[in-house]
Amino acid sequence: MPARADGWKGRSRGGWWWSALSVAVSLGVLGVLGGGVSDASVLIDRVPLEIHLAVLGCVGLSVAVRAFRLAHIGRSCGWPVRPSCGARAHLWAEALAAVTPARTGGDPARVWVLHRDGVPPVSGAAFVAGEVVGDLIVVIALSLVFACISPDIRVVSLTVAAFSAVIVLALLVASARRRRGGRRDAPQLLARLGVSRRAWRGLRLQALKFRRTLRLVRREPLRSRLLILILSVLNVGARLAILPLLALPLAADDSLLRLIAWPLLFLYPGAALPLPGGGGVIEMGFAAALAQDFGAEELSVALVWWRFYTHHLLAAFGALAIGASALRRRRRGNSAGATEAVTNVTESLRRPLRLRLAPLDASRQAPRSVGSVRTPGT
Repeated sequence: MPARADGWKGRSRGGWWWSALSVAVSLGVLGVLGGGVSDASVLIDRVPLEIHLAVLGCVGLSVAVRAFRLAHIGRSCGWPVRPSCGARAHLWAEALAAVTPARTGGDPARVWVLHRDGVPPVSGAAFVAGEVVGDLIVVIALSLVFACISPDIRVVSLTVAAFSAVIVLALLVASARRRRGGRRDAPQLLARLGVSRRAWRGLRLQALKFRRTLRLVRREPLRSRLLILILSVLNVGARLAILPLLALPLAADDSLLRLIAWPLLFLYPGAALPLPGGGGVIEMGFAAALAQDFGAEELSVALVWWRFYTHHLLAAFGALAIGASALRRRRRGNSAGATEAVTNVTESLRRPLRLRLAPLDASRQAPRSVGSVRTPGT
């Protein structure tokens, strides 16, 4: 058992080193590609303050919409999820997704925050899956429209649509399965990994609960599904509006569809990259795909600010949210310990003085009878 624990520690340590290296490479690539500006002040001067405020509004709108959508999905399934819990879940997800391969830490972070708010993990996973389906349906519709409108971005749009359709179909098939039987023993591969028959039965039970909750999400009333769709449109639209807003003072020609279609590829299929933080692939793809839409200096400015608002800012806010939560829990623990100490002292002071000063020996604490007192002359 200690050997297995040491092995897991070594794997975890190696994974964190790999994540840190990939994030550092991503930042390095961003710095190199952003080096096309002649002076650091150009990054601030080329984008007016009102553009920054508009982009910050889009980022805030996206977080708020996702928070209300998660709360709505939870309440429609019978769980009173608060919007503040939804906002905290998405901020935690952004922070952990930024340092994990293929952003795999994002969805478990959402489930964990929901679990801390009283939602079972299986139900939380189904709520997150409902969110993903809502976003990807909007992405598929936009991609097909772009593919029909502009032949220049047809390949990009169809790639995004195919990627999104595979995920949506997989989740819909998972929610539509009604199979209750199945093998009682774990598959051979899982059995070799140490999964017992009892653990396999528990996994099957959790999968059944997940499918049932996901089926509840899928069978919500029409009004509820329309609200989820509207919130998903607002979320996707707010995320895609960031680059066109940044390009208003920078782009030389009218390329609105390209400024929307390429970020659509980077934000959704690009999230499946196995490198934490993108490993610089998204930055290099951005520079290669949109070089004809910007000048050299304008491209560097657009890349730096777009990557900052879509990735680094949300990851930083998520890290702050995690740190604030840890500090609150620590303060609660300290206050609970202090309250317990004060209670013990108060109870001790309320005891009689002879009991407080009595020695710890139980035999000496017992009262002596009058007959046992020796008097002179006896």
